[in-house]
Amino acid sequence: MTELYLQNSSVEAAALQEETILFDSKQNKFCMLNRTASFIWACLKSPASAEQVAAGLRAQFEGVSDVQAIEDAETILNSLVSMGLVNSVSSGTVTA
Repeated sequence: MTELYLQNSSVEAAALQEETILFDSKQNKFCMLNRTASFIWACLKSPASAEQVAAGLRAQFEGVSDVQAIEDAETILNSLVSMGLVNSVSSGTVTA
């Protein structure tokens, strides 16, 4: 099964130029996302795999290699999941 990632619906987001501020009211914590993490956050409005996010990074940011894109995607996704800002689900549990 493919691991998919999705924004935590209880997290509020506000764009600030090329960055994004997230607020998790359950934890009463703010998180500031840089340009790359903000792009990834936007990709997760619907379920996406790390590979899909990496493909988006390569398309959005000039000069990003395949290796760098997947490394960045996996690192940021893991961080967002560990902070409870993004949910990780298997492809078999996502419904349309």
